[in-house]
Amino acid sequence: MTEMQACVAMLYFAVTTLSTVGFGDYHPHTSAERAIMTIILFSGVIIFSLMMGVFVEILRHYRTLTAENEDSANLARFFGLMQKYNKGQALHKSIIREYERYFMHLWEKDKINFLRSEEGNRLFLELPPDIKTQIFKNFLFGRFIQKFRKLFDLPKNKKMLHTCFTWGDEKFVNFMIQILRTLEPRFYIANAVIYEELEEILEMTFLMKGGFRIGYEINKT
Repeated sequence: MTEMQACVAMLYFAVTTLSTVGFGDYHPHTSAERAIMTIILFSGVIIFSLMMGVFVEILRHYRTLTAENEDSANLARFFGLMQKYNKGQALHKSIIREYERYFMHLWEKDKINFLRSEEGNRLFLELPPDIKTQIFKNFLFGRFIQKFRKLFDLPKNKKMLHTCFTWGDEKFVNFMIQILRTLEPRFYIANAVIYEELEEILEMTFLMKGGFRIGYEINKT
């Protein structure tokens, strides 16, 4: 075997081994060769795992970017539709900025966006109950639960108000997960009016940052 043929055979052996194919047409014969072969085999598994991990991460990142671009495209089509029904006049720039700021905040801060798709919801339902609890309680909404914990102190018995449901109770866990799954991030500018007086309120607002004040209108006669 010439040096060129030996180099080709070594390259062929390395590729088939590192790719975990291993046809076996080239194999070690001595103990030293087997020791080197063991290192190559381990290296092949590690390199292949790292490559697959990077590839999966690229796909995930691509899907995220694609989703954001699709949302942006849908928002642009919405503005175009509004212009069409406004006799060809575009919306005021201030209104467009408000829309864009709202949706950009929603897309960036929505922690349960993965559950809004059929595939994501199906995968979540297949998780063990304790994993679901940990995801919502400690990972996604830990800060929210800590800040509003008193609001969710539900007594087990009206005569024993100090005895409340905990995250160890299955019914309480299911109740909390249903509540947390309905949360959506909102962004309000300073001095914005969230609810008008005597307005029918169909949702509850939890204030995570900033402050609020209750205004009263004084009718002068």
